[in-house]
Amino acid sequence: MGALRQFLSGVVADFEETWNATDADTAARAWVRHILGRCAAAIRLPKRPAADPLIGAFASRFEGLLTRNTADFHQLYPKLRLISP
Repeated sequence: MGALRQFLSGVVADFEETWNATDADTAARAWVRHILGRCAAAIRLPKRPAADPLIGAFASRFEGLLTRNTADFHQLYPKLRLISP
């Protein structure tokens, strides 16, 4: 665990961040937007894993998200800073 803590410290991330009510609200809003978008779309939008809105909501509290899945997160969180390795 020492290397992980050192890495997180280097990127100014706390090892023990907690989920809060704002995160839950942000995730719920993203999920509802996605579901309503799927219902209203003339074309079929892809299904999303339930974890994506949760991950994006948590990342929204911080400075962005490092992911290989930028297109999917951009649909859920258009204002979230996304970094692809």
